[in-house]
Amino acid sequence: MYNTRMEWKIVFSPLMGAVIGYITNDLAVRMLFRPSRPLYIGKLRVPMTPGLIPKEKHRLAESIGKTVETHLLDETTVLNALTSDEMKEKTRQLVHGAIVRAQEDPRGLGEAAKQMTGGKSAEWIDTGREKVVGFLAERLIAADLGSTAARTIEASFQRKSPEPFKLLFGGAVDEKVRETLRVQVRSAVNTYVEHHAHEMVRSAVNQETEALLNKPVSALAEENGQRLKALEDHLDELYERALRTALPRALKAANLSRIVREKIESIPNEDLEHMVREVADKELKAIVYLGAALGFLMGFAALLWT
Repeated sequence: MYNTRMEWKIVFSPLMGAVIGYITNDLAVRMLFRPSRPLYIGKLRVPMTPGLIPKEKHRLAESIGKTVETHLLDETTVLNALTSDEMKEKTRQLVHGAIVRAQEDPRGLGEAAKQMTGGKSAEWIDTGREKVVGFLAERLIAADLGSTAARTIEASFQRKSPEPFKLLFGGAVDEKVRETLRVQVRSAVNTYVEHHAHEMVRSAVNQETEALLNKPVSALAEENGQRLKALEDHLDELYERALRTALPRALKAANLSRIVREKIESIPNEDLEHMVREVADKELKAIVYLGAALGFLMGFAALLWT
């Protein structure tokens, strides 16, 4: 009887330890992800709910975001990747291919832009054209062309007009009269410019814009052949200089830590669990099996101590 009990104890005690260790560690692993939301009994929240990862999801996302921005995709790392020999060669090939295609493109610039942008270029061109018109019209009005016109007219009359007009502008007439004439000319010209500046500038800009948009891409490429050749010859230098100038501002504006944080926070808890298990499934199972093995050893050790 004693021996039978002892035999069962030798088998049962380590086995129970293994089962308890397995269940305990399996429960601990599951509690990393479950439950995904807090549980309540009445108004009291059940302790350790939600699971650790759902509970600390915001802090985890913020930490990962800062790590990515500071250590994984910092300015130096991104710059080195974008200025590698492989990336420079790809850039050279892209630019060279674009130049060759442009030299053989019979389409007008406007048509090419329209096809490349899905029809959006027309709106962009109109917007840009109006900004140019507004800018140039303001500069034209501020130029005080009336004063220039008054001085030019006075100088012209003094050089080329008959004697009576030369006397008028040469001193025979009182300076106040001449100043009155200057003011009237200045006022008339500036008033005209102020009322018609946008119309005049728009007409000129529209004419130049239409001529440019109707010009074949190949013709533009041929006219700027030397500039395009210089671009290819100095592409590596220009490319790296542009990156060093623009990349810090681009990374700052992109705010990678915020993008990563918001992306992680937007992932449903179930999907996040699936992602973690895909990466660490073997390790998590190893923890569970280790609990079973330790439980077995502890159960066996308990026999030796009793």
